[in-house]
Amino acid sequence: MTTSILIAISVILNGVLLSFLFGLIPFLLYLSAILNLFFIWYTKRLLREGAAHQDDIINMFENLNAFADHVEKVHSMEMFYGEPVLREVIDHSRNIINDIVDMQQKYYDIEEEEVLQDDNSTEENASQEE
Repeated sequence: MTTSILIAISVILNGVLLSFLFGLIPFLLYLSAILNLFFIWYTKRLLREGAAHQDDIINMFENLNAFADHVEKVHSMEMFYGEPVLREVIDHSRNIINDIVDMQQKYYDIEEEEVLQDDNSTEENASQEE
């Protein structure tokens, strides 16, 4: 903390000294260089935060996808097959995954396949397993 305060005081004092000794034009050039360095640092920081958010969203998508697969496996078990509440949970999890995929495609350059909501295909797969 004290080093950043000392650097800020040094930048300000150097700017005042530059404007006093050489005039307004060198001071404005100095001020422009300082502002450019600040904006470069700020841009790098924002890009790092954006990458961290992207990683978090990808992780969340993978977790939700694993949850949807798990619920579908439970639904396909003979004991729970045809349970309407589980069917609604599966449909709801697919809707959430599709929303996340849409958000990823909108904000990030990620190509993911959307989870299809074809109830007939899941029922056909379950009937073929029997």
